Amino acid sequence: MIDDAQIIADCMELSMKGKERGMADRNMRIEEFASRSGYKESTIRKKIQRREIGYRKVGRMVVIPESELTRILGEYREPCNLEKV
Repeated sequence: MIDDAQIIADCMELSMKGKERGMADRNMRIEEFASRSGYKESTIRKKIQRREIGYRKVGRMVVIPESELTRILGEYREPCNLEKV
């Protein structure tokens, strides 16, 4: 049986091969996506279930492309302007 660490390593290897071909998407697990986006894990799971966030399944693990993080943050949050400070 393959453990999660092996699956993640395989995903990272495929991601690196994709970068060589011009695809720069890195995959994140739900926990990392939630911490980087500022949403709770349960909210991310609901958004996946409602098909608001694109995802892939690697075995039993759900991974989300980094491009979805950029899309979600750009869609729901205004960009901050540091010049006003």
